Amino acid sequence: MFDLNSPTNPGSLRPFFMEDLLETWRNKAKYNLGESGHRPRALDDLLRLTGYEPSRFLEFVLGPTVLRDSSNRGSLRLRELVARMHHGAHPDNVLITTGTSEALFLYFHVNRFKKIALLAPAFQALYEVPKSLGAKVVVLPVEFDESGQPQKNWDNWKEILLAEQPECLVFNHPHNPTGLVFDKEELAELQLFCGDNDISLLGDEHYRFLNSEKFGLGPTLFIQNGKTTVTGSFIKCTGTPGLRIGWCVGPSELISKMRSLKDYTTHTVCPLVEKVSEVVLQNLECELFRKVHSEWQSNKQALSKWLLRSQNEWRGSAPQGGLVTCLFPMQGQSTPLFESQMQALLAAGVFLLPLSTMEFPIQGSLNNPWNFGFRLGLGAEPEQFELGLQWMSSPKIVSNS
Repeated sequence: MFDLNSPTNPGSLRPFFMEDLLETWRNKAKYNLGESGHRPRALDDLLRLTGYEPSRFLEFVLGPTVLRDSSNRGSLRLRELVARMHHGAHPDNVLITTGTSEALFLYFHVNRFKKIALLAPAFQALYEVPKSLGAKVVVLPVEFDESGQPQKNWDNWKEILLAEQPECLVFNHPHNPTGLVFDKEELAELQLFCGDNDISLLGDEHYRFLNSEKFGLGPTLFIQNGKTTVTGSFIKCTGTPGLRIGWCVGPSELISKMRSLKDYTTHTVCPLVEKVSEVVLQNLECELFRKVHSEWQSNKQALSKWLLRSQNEWRGSAPQGGLVTCLFPMQGQSTPLFESQMQALLAAGVFLLPLSTMEFPIQGSLNNPWNFGFRLGLGAEPEQFELGLQWMSSPKIVSNS
C-alpha cells in the first residue's frame, strides 16, 4: 500500500513534478489536455460574457477605485456574493483569499491537525500542507472498475475513518482527478457521519460551477455547525487563474483566526481583482457560466464517444463533475511502456498529466495497471479537444506503448 506520509514516493514512475510539467508544456503543446481548468480567457471576453462592456467596466473601476489595501477579509460586497452561494452563511463567515491555495494554507496552519483523511488520488496541496505541519495523512482510496470508471467505496471509507479516527476529513467535490460527484443525500450523510464522530469537515469545492448535466451551482457541504468549512473559487471553471481569487467559508471564529494569519501571507487581495470578481459573481445565470457549462458538456460527450471507439486502447470515463478525469492506456502497464507512450504523446503535440505527479499508486504493487494513467483535462476549446483525442488513438502513439 502506498504511503502518502512517506518523505519520498516509492510509487513514482520517475521524478515528475506536476507544476514543472504544467509550466513546461502548457504553452508548448499543441493540444494541452493536462490542465485542471478551462483554457485562459481574455479580460474583455470575460467582461462581455458577464454582460459588462469593457468601456463601462473601465468607467466603473478607474474612477472610484483607490489603490489602497483592500479589506483584509475582502470587500463586503464580494463576501456578500460568496455568502449567498452557501445557505446559512453571512459575510462574517467568509474570507477572501489569493486563490484556494492560500485558503487551504491558512486553514491547516490555524487548525494544526495531527491526523487528516482524504480521498486519493488528490490535489497535492490538500495533503502536502498538513503533512508539512506534521499531520498523518489517512488515505481513502478511490478504486476503478474494469472499464476505468471510478467507484464510491462508502463502506470501505467509513471503516477506515472509524479505525483511524482522524481529526479532519478533507472532501474534494467534485473530485479532482476522478470527476466523481456525490448527490445531496450522500453529502448530508457525510455531514452527519462527521458530526457523530467529532470529525472536522473541509470541503474543497473548486468545481462547484460544473457539477451536473443540469446548468446551475452544485450543492455545498457548508452548514453552520461550527465544524464545517469549505473553500472555493470560480477561476478554474471560467478560465481566469490569473485573477488568483478564492474564498473560505466557515465558522466566524475560525475565519477571524485565519484573517489574522493572513496579515503574514498576502495581507489583502488586489482591489482591481475584487472588482472583477464582484462582476463575475453578481449573476450566476449570465452567459459566462452558461457558455462554460455548454462547452464542458460538449467535451464530455466527445470524450464518451471517443472512449467507445477507443476501448481497445484506453480505459476511462467522462467526469460526472469538474474539468478532469482519469484515463488509462490498455498497453502501457509497465514503467518503460508508460514512459514511451507519454513521450509519443508529447511528440505528437498532446500533453496529458501523469497521475504519478499526484502520488497516485495507492492500490497495491507497481504492477497494478491503474498505477499507469493520466489526468485528462476537459477545458480546451471543443474542436481542439476532439483533435487532441484523435491524436491519442493514432497508430503511432498506440504502437509506442
